[in-house]
Amino acid sequence: MYIHSFRLIAPHRLLEAQLFNQHYQNYEDIPNVPDRLRWCRHHMGLMQKEVAELIGISRGHYIDFEVGYVDYYPKEIVDKLAALYKIPVDDLLDDYNRFLYI
Repeated sequence: MYIHSFRLIAPHRLLEAQLFNQHYQNYEDIPNVPDRLRWCRHHMGLMQKEVAELIGISRGHYIDFEVGYVDYYPKEIVDKLAALYKIPVDDLLDDYNRFLYI
């Protein structure tokens, strides 16, 4: 009888999330909106697809928010993201986007 042992290999995305969350201890320390969104998503253990479904947008549209391809975050989307992540809108946005949010 042989006993096989296999090394546990964590998925690449899981390692990326762990490293990202170790780099930033708190989302308030993060200087930009895309990284704050990513931090919150990783912290809740969600995938981009799941967040997009929960707030009612396409995955591609959410990826644009998280990568930083947009200059403006619509109020309706920001409100849904803040509610999902259970944080105040002001904590989610940087100064420029807070100004546009009003």
